[in-house]
Amino acid sequence: MTATTNAQPQCEATNWANVTQADIPQDFDLSAYAVGEKYGSPAFIKKTTALSPIYRVSKDTPPTLMFYGNNDCVVAHEQSVRYLKKLQAYQIPSELVILEGEGHATPKFWTTPAYQDKVLAFLKTYL
Repeated sequence: MTATTNAQPQCEATNWANVTQADIPQDFDLSAYAVGEKYGSPAFIKKTTALSPIYRVSKDTPPTLMFYGNNDCVVAHEQSVRYLKKLQAYQIPSELVILEGEGHATPKFWTTPAYQDKVLAFLKTYL
């Protein structure tokens, strides 16, 4: 499960294995479905690179506020850090807020008053 859980022990208890093994036909190619190309092919790499946010950063990228739960089993922490560094390289106002012990898209992102205040302050600064 390392590929789907980023070798995070807390992610091993998720139902990812059950979903991929029980609910998806063996001949189903997610990359072909999502991108329309075979995984790893030159066409796949070209399309996914064009879609990836990290390759779309430019001087015109808007200020960016990101929230990340450090127990995220979907997005690796390193991806958020790399994206933040890319934004900073272009001098884009940006911030990465780490939520200790939280997973992917936790409701705490939008229900915690301190995080709501952070979003409002960010919007007031950059809108």
